[in-house]
Amino acid sequence: MGGRRKAAQADQDNIAYRTQHAAGLEAQETMVAGIRRHVVQSPVERMYHRGGLTGRQYDAASRLYVSYVLGVAGARDPERATGSSGFDPAGYSDARLAAATDYRKAVQAVGPLAWVLEWIVVQETTLERLGEITGRSREALKGYLEAALDLLGDWYRLPGGYSPPAPARLRSATIDTTV
Repeated sequence: MGGRRKAAQADQDNIAYRTQHAAGLEAQETMVAGIRRHVVQSPVERMYHRGGLTGRQYDAASRLYVSYVLGVAGARDPERATGSSGFDPAGYSDARLAAATDYRKAVQAVGPLAWVLEWIVVQETTLERLGEITGRSREALKGYLEAALDLLGDWYRLPGGYSPPAPARLRSATIDTTV
């Protein structure tokens, strides 16, 4: 019995250590017999669920990620290169092409801040790890990420962001020429 307790304690210590130090790994206790399950979240999901990103920023990041996975990663990986839309066998290829185009245009629209989206949204690198790589502070990187996601949300025309002013209406004047 003593050996089992030591093994269980070592396992609990390992889970606690990994929960604190692993990127995106969170331990959650279930309601069934105290069984623990591990839920892995991307850095963007964690920031959103902890109140660090707005819903609009999260939606923009999610759309970019889906476009990347379907259009760029799907085109590179031959295992993912099969499928159809149900009506047209070429539908999957069309969807991949549209997603790759959407990804490319979105990254171009963000401009010089696109690098932070590539690292955090696409490659799922944590702010802490990116700070180690780039030598920038976590706060600065979070500011870059928020600005880039705001620009991306504007590009995707998501509600709640900047909307350009409506063009001025030209007033037509009628002149009464009857005397």
